[in-house]
Amino acid sequence: IMGSESAGHGAQTAGGMVSALKRVVPVSEDPQVRAAVALFYSAQNQSDLAAWLDEIRLDKRTGELIRDLLQLSSVQTDETSGEHLLDLVSRLKPRQQPERFEGLLLAAEAIWPERMGWLKPDLTAAREALLAPLPERLAASELRGKALGDAIRSWRLDCLQQLKRPRSDL
Repeated sequence: IMGSESAGHGAQTAGGMVSALKRVVPVSEDPQVRAAVALFYSAQNQSDLAAWLDEIRLDKRTGELIRDLLQLSSVQTDETSGEHLLDLVSRLKPRQQPERFEGLLLAAEAIWPERMGWLKPDLTAAREALLAPLPERLAASELRGKALGDAIRSWRLDCLQQLKRPRSDL
């Protein structure tokens, strides 16, 4: 028999899942996004996420969405600095897999509607900074290897800061 504390947590988790599903159903027809939202709450309690995902035999995209949601769940307000945002969004491969980024936003908004109010603009700005074409001066520079990588990262951080700047500052 479960203690009242555990039962209460289970009820909160189930209530959160039901609320999140009610929010995602009207905005996403994608069954993988819906599955990721539904399974996110169970995934949080898994000590070996990879084994659990293998055991329930999820398709690759749904498993990626769950991992992405777990990564996003750990982001705190003080971690929305440029470098952290660029790292987080670059792992989503927005150029190669734009649907992964969009799926994450839909699922995250269903799970954390208030939190995504402040986080979504920053995530979107980070994606725009990553997708922005490099300036000619970098493309034509003599820099190679790590030096080129550092220069590109610095430029992307500057680009992100400009995108994050409130519109009244422009």
